[in-house]
Amino acid sequence: MDFFERQWSSYRAVVEHDLMEHQAAATAVATALHHWLEQRPAEATAPALIDLGCGDLALLAPLLRELPLERYTGLDLAGVVLPLAQQALGPVSYADPLARGRLTRLGRSRRRR
Repeated sequence: MDFFERQWSSYRAVVEHDLMEHQAAATAVATALHHWLEQRPAEATAPALIDLGCGDLALLAPLLRELPLERYTGLDLAGVVLPLAQQALGPVSYADPLARGRLTRLGRSRRRR
């Protein structure tokens, strides 16, 4: 975790310069989600989305703000990025959209509520 926190600016440079094709991945996710939503019946309930390793949401926040979601949960092991993700996401209609933790602990923490 310490290494990740110390190297955040390097990671942001990689994303901003699309050195690992984050833009293409974000576009593919947006296309797949829009296609899936178009195929759903109009009377279907709004879906819930869990984003594993959400990071700072720099590329996906605009998409998440426009999707008709009942709930979004962004999960990241690096808690330091969650305030950045919250800032990128801005105000949304779903409560508590971000959580720090491991996927293996997500089910246990949700069941305690």
